[in-house]
Amino acid sequence: LGAWASAQSEPLDSAETLAINERQALFEPLSKLVTRVQSAAAVAVNDELFSDDLRTVARKIQGRRAKAKIKDDPLTPDIDESKQSISASQMSYNNRVANFSQFIALLNTKGSYAPNETELQIGTLETLLADMQAKNTSVINADVAVSNARIARDRELYNNEEGIIARANLVKNYVKSIKGTDSPEYKQLTDLQFRKE
Repeated sequence: LGAWASAQSEPLDSAETLAINERQALFEPLSKLVTRVQSAAAVAVNDELFSDDLRTVARKIQGRRAKAKIKDDPLTPDIDESKQSISASQMSYNNRVANFSQFIALLNTKGSYAPNETELQIGTLETLLADMQAKNTSVINADVAVSNARIARDRELYNNEEGIIARANLVKNYVKSIKGTDSPEYKQLTDLQFRKE
């Protein structure tokens, strides 16, 4: 029974794993790329306020804080100051996509940002953003498909009236009614254990 249930969801699990791996590989170099773009923008645009705005969005993409996290002061053992910090992480894939989109939009406000390096050009960054959005959506869709398959599997296995467990118990009762509890057929069936997990 467990092997059957596993086989039903295995292709979906594999598709989800593949989608997750592809998304992870695409997003992995993003932090370093953003740093390179910041450096190119600092040279091309040469505007401190713009660089500050770009740095703010870049920190969100990279999951860094503007200020160091508050540490617990050992001189105040009754108070844990570190718990007063608010989480600054925006490292979910959805957040990183949104922040990278904002990063590109900011670059688009400056016509002077036009690096020679193809991988740093706005067109290349926009292509990367579209790929990131597509890969992120693929993972979300694969996750929904796996979740729906598991719900359907659980319904088939565990439904109180029509599930496999209920049917197995009906079969046991049927064999018991026609063969009796001492029959080898019934004893063989009682060795099969079906239970909800």
